[in-house]
Amino acid sequence: MEPVKSVYSECLGECRLFCSRDDVLLLQSATGATLLLSEKILPDLLKNPLTGEAAALLTARGFAIDGRRPEENESMLPQPLFFLVDLTRRCNNRCSYCFRKLHASERMDVFMLDRIGKYITDYCHQIGSHRISVQCWGGEPLTEWNLIKRLQDILSEAQIEARILVETNGVPLTAQIAREMYERRILCSVSLDGPADLHDRNRKLVSGGGSHAYALRGLNLLRDAGYGDQVGVVCVATSYTLPHVERLVDYFACDLNLHRVKINIIKDSPELTDKTLCVREGDIARFWKKMLDCLIAVNERGISFGENTILSLLHNLTTRRCVSFCHSRGCQGGNKMVTFGMDGRIYPCDLSDRPELAMGSIEDSEDLLSMVMRNRAINPFFRQKMSNRCLLCDWRSFCSGGCTAMRLGQSTWTDGTDCIRNETLYPLLVDVILKNPQIVSSLSGGEIVIA
Repeated sequence: MEPVKSVYSECLGECRLFCSRDDVLLLQSATGATLLLSEKILPDLLKNPLTGEAAALLTARGFAIDGRRPEENESMLPQPLFFLVDLTRRCNNRCSYCFRKLHASERMDVFMLDRIGKYITDYCHQIGSHRISVQCWGGEPLTEWNLIKRLQDILSEAQIEARILVETNGVPLTAQIAREMYERRILCSVSLDGPADLHDRNRKLVSGGGSHAYALRGLNLLRDAGYGDQVGVVCVATSYTLPHVERLVDYFACDLNLHRVKINIIKDSPELTDKTLCVREGDIARFWKKMLDCLIAVNERGISFGENTILSLLHNLTTRRCVSFCHSRGCQGGNKMVTFGMDGRIYPCDLSDRPELAMGSIEDSEDLLSMVMRNRAINPFFRQKMSNRCLLCDWRSFCSGGCTAMRLGQSTWTDGTDCIRNETLYPLLVDVILKNPQIVSSLSGGEIVIA
């Protein structure tokens, strides 16, 4: 790819231009708006004044014209529609990187679950929205399978169309539970860190043995129950994963015939006891570059396989769809998602369940929208994270300083690991979009098609 160019027009201000042959990608860093176009028509978009047709095209793509941003639509306003419900601290595993304080008997009681269910349904009726997502988590959420079913029934009886999500380690799964989950249309992901030697290094049973066989068994039970290739997989990558990226991709794409995986890189946090598991900042760029290279290689072999974080970044550059609460428009904790603790307290996200970050409680008389708006002014979770480094970054509107929960555990204003990932991946992905658009469709499972 030719060197990135800076272009300026009185209407659009400063923009960045990525070029390859006759096609260019125009990026307005201040808004994150992008446009893939032929270089021949670029001069028409940099004129002052703009023609009506050019202005309409740029506005539709989210560009700010003459300093005026397109009117903020409802999708960007604070309105949580994704709810995490912390059901339990019980778990069959003792993963070395787990940030939760697990306890054999601590769980949500039925009375509190019913009250949280009513709080959510009252809120949905208040805002006039009956389509939401609810993730049941813990601990191991399937140790509370009856509570999950009860919550789904509460929402259903209130005419709330709730998409229920569960992420499981696979240990407590049985054929009967798998069938019930499928019949109830519950979306399910299995935590699987790769081949047995990589997985069992960190994901051990309470008894001390490895849990890989149980995770794989759970994955197959879900497939046999009817999920087929719609089962999700979440993989945690540690410093020990770095030499095995190619093997990891081949395992998921070829051995297990998955279509997509979500990779979560271990970052430093106050809750992490074994700091050697963290992927060092100097290795993050290498990890993501290797991951993208391996993904492209497997897709060029005719195997459609992708990774969720990379898919989110591709959407940012192409469709502009908000597909991630973390990577699409900066952290959306508290604005688009909230977490309910076992005691009814409400937090901005699942990584912020600390007393000082609680926004309120279901016990309060305050409705959820009012609670969110009040906390945006006073809760440290919502403090702006932009630094001088951000102001110089082309990708700042997508990131907005990175993971808020990770930043709260550090002395810095931003999550530096996200900065490194974005500075590495975005230029590489722009190059792929311009030079190999067909592979984008394969990487995204057909979600993104570039004509």
